[in-house]
Amino acid sequence: MSTETMTEQGTAVKVKTLMVAYDFSLFAEAALEYAMYFAGLYSAEISVIYAISPSTFGGNDDIAFLKREHHQAEIDLQAISARVRHYSQQAKCICRIGGTADVLFEAAAELHPDILFMGAFGHRAGDAKKLGSTAEFLLRSLSCATLMIGPELVSTVNKVRLIRNILFASSLSGANDRALQLASDLALRVKAQVEIVHVTEPGSSGSMVLSSQEVDERTRSLQEQASIAGVGSHWQMRTGEMGHEILQCAKDHQSDLIVFGIEHHSSNPYVVGAISQCVREAECPVLAVPHSKRLHPQEVR
Repeated sequence: MSTETMTEQGTAVKVKTLMVAYDFSLFAEAALEYAMYFAGLYSAEISVIYAISPSTFGGNDDIAFLKREHHQAEIDLQAISARVRHYSQQAKCICRIGGTADVLFEAAAELHPDILFMGAFGHRAGDAKKLGSTAEFLLRSLSCATLMIGPELVSTVNKVRLIRNILFASSLSGANDRALQLASDLALRVKAQVEIVHVTEPGSSGSMVLSSQEVDERTRSLQEQASIAGVGSHWQMRTGEMGHEILQCAKDHQSDLIVFGIEHHSSNPYVVGAISQCVREAECPVLAVPHSKRLHPQEVR
């Protein structure tokens, strides 16, 4: 199958370039494994980015020391490059000195990845409600989809779980379109089922709150879109705390991937909280897909 397929709206789903945030940790290894899996599905190129940040070495900013670390990292990355080339003929490993977020930000501006793969940091006991600063910054800023690896996945799985069941967490807004297209395209490639779930938070109020009839109509519309694309799907509505209900649904259906369609996280604290919780607690990756093209990194600064 080609790297582009057409959805029912006639819009091409393009996955040609994958970028991996790498730091030789278990999180980074898991992210790399999933990137190689996706590269095999889409015949995509992989770029592995490693940042040598002075903060990693206790704030040591001695130029000679950092240059030695850079040289050693390039040697170590040669082995990574050899592994990646088994899945992607167009593979590159890039090592740069600088803050992790800055290096990844700049690399995304140059490479324009379709999906960023990364470990979600901030998995200490006190970080239960938030992603790490690097992960959250990139998730909020970049125009590409971001696949995040959390601590539960790293601790329970030592290899990629083949994707057979995809959970699509719907917000029933325009943010669903691009995410559903990508989820449907992926489902076609791996012959997966898609479970669509919409969660209503108790006590929610405001213009974004829909009536039961509106929720029913919009959820059925999503199912019809998936069906037209050739994907088998089911849907359900739940009431409760968003993150908890999505995680329970993922467990019930043994989901191998959770997909969120998002606009801008700050516009809906329920969504960013749910994504953070799912990344931390799910035993599968979480893929966040922005609805519209955001500013490129160089435009945000």
